[in-house]
Amino acid sequence: MGAEPQSYLPDLLPTTETVRPRESANLDLLRAVAVGAVFATHVLATLKLSPPSPMTRWDLGRLGVLLFFVHTSLVLMQSLERLKLDGVPLMMSFALRRIVRIYPLSILFVVFATAVSMPASPWKPAGYVWMGWFHLASNLALTQNLTFSPSAIGPLWSLPYELQMYALLPLIFLLVRARPTLGRALGLWGASVVLALIQPSLGARFGVAEFGPCFIAGTIAYVGLKLTPARLPSWLWPVALVGSAAVFLAGPRLYSSWLFCLTVGMAIPHFREITTPWLRRVSALVAKYSYGIYLSHPVALWVAFRVAASLPAAAHWSILIGLSVLLPVASFHLIEQPFIVLGKTWADRRFHTPRLVPTVLAPASTNTPDPAPVPVPAAEIRLPAPPRESSVVTT
Repeated sequence: MGAEPQSYLPDLLPTTETVRPRESANLDLLRAVAVGAVFATHVLATLKLSPPSPMTRWDLGRLGVLLFFVHTSLVLMQSLERLKLDGVPLMMSFALRRIVRIYPLSILFVVFATAVSMPASPWKPAGYVWMGWFHLASNLALTQNLTFSPSAIGPLWSLPYELQMYALLPLIFLLVRARPTLGRALGLWGASVVLALIQPSLGARFGVAEFGPCFIAGTIAYVGLKLTPARLPSWLWPVALVGSAAVFLAGPRLYSSWLFCLTVGMAIPHFREITTPWLRRVSALVAKYSYGIYLSHPVALWVAFRVAASLPAAAHWSILIGLSVLLPVASFHLIEQPFIVLGKTWADRRFHTPRLVPTVLAPASTNTPDPAPVPVPAAEIRLPAPPRESSVVTT
């Protein structure tokens, strides 16, 4: 790892409460619910089942993706704060870390799906269709929404929007840091709603604006966590998270999506941290492997219900459960974690300024007049390692 970055920045935001834990069980639960909703949607689709009315299974999946957007924005704002950089170095360090974090696993699954001719959505009756080299390249680059390309794997559709928001998050962070108030954060949300409303007139390639209010809701949560004391009991957090779906179901899905994300973002700071041990452990485990679950579960469903279609039902479920555990765990430890470390190392070396190491003089002998100072080699002076970042970062 690189040396600890030198920072001349003060604390970014004031706080009215004790410092909250960096590893938040509440946010782990949020991410676990998000990936669980997407996974459940595709299992239900495979079995041709639906959740209880009035929610459709695609409503359930969209809720999961929206929660991902809120969570991703919030934790990346916290990551930007921990970088303790400013200006171009802040933007470049952030971009390098995110590129190295997101692309390796997405490229692996796109190449795999193409190589084995796996249908993009195994829960649909349609078979595999070769999309052509141009669209394959767009999938590898995660630019499908810009080239109007189909996604090689169904869940891959959301990653281009996340990547395009990454270009704006450092700017949003700097705006919030300049004036750290909920009023400014809510003003940014209002501006994002206006932009989302005029997006259709700008063209389909500006579709990322449709999800702008969802990402800005994460910014509201980030500011709120700094300014708002957590007074509500922790057991209400899971209840509030599930209950907030009523906001999404209350109106037209486009507008209710924005209000749903705003509701979640505004609610996050008010709840104390979950203390139930088993819930904390399960949430942390699912959150840790969530990116792998998100990308790999179509493979598990395809093998379990299409490739092994002739096997008994018990075999289908055994294969699904086994691959749903094996693929995310292997993906994290063999692909994600090494590249997280690599991206952090590259960014630290390129964009973080190490502290100056002073020359340390050895004491002079009293028997020697005017002794020359004996410098201690700088290599022998140990610097503290930079703080570790959480490996649980979304899509």
